Amino acid sequence: MAIQFTAAQQKVLDAQNHNILVSAAAGSGKTAVLVERIVRLISEGDHPLDIDRLLVVTFTRAAAAQMRERIGQALSARLRRDPGNAHLRRQEVLLHKAQITTMDSFFTFILRNYFSDIALDPGFRPMCSRIFWRKSMHPETLPFSPVWTISVPDPMIRSWKS
Repeated sequence: MAIQFTAAQQKVLDAQNHNILVSAAAGSGKTAVLVERIVRLISEGDHPLDIDRLLVVTFTRAAAAQMRERIGQALSARLRRDPGNAHLRRQEVLLHKAQITTMDSFFTFILRNYFSDIALDPGFRPMCSRIFWRKSMHPETLPFSPVWTISVPDPMIRSWKS
């Protein structure tokens, strides 16, 4: 049985040729809509994308795992209907490499892969990977995100701001 999407959800699904940000309350169907949108992007049209070319960001590791699992289930369902589809089979293989992650995990991935471009010690460790905010924190101490910080030399912060 296919999911019946609301008008607002359908608007998200129909948005094409541009990036979107989906923000809605817990339990509103965000995950179902995003999974459907992703599956359409990687399986429909003249030039479907490879899933490892997408960045899918959630707030928790559990939500990222759930998203990955649901995408895998949707791909399996489509493959059952079209078992000879080589592109869908490729997506199943690529799913484990896809960037379906939290913000802190994504930033860690970027820093671990490009540390030399910003003269960062490759042995760096995140100071905190939990979502937090304190009044004592200033934007200049948070060069990448208000939910994730690393220690960087002051000259780097000045060049980042300019």
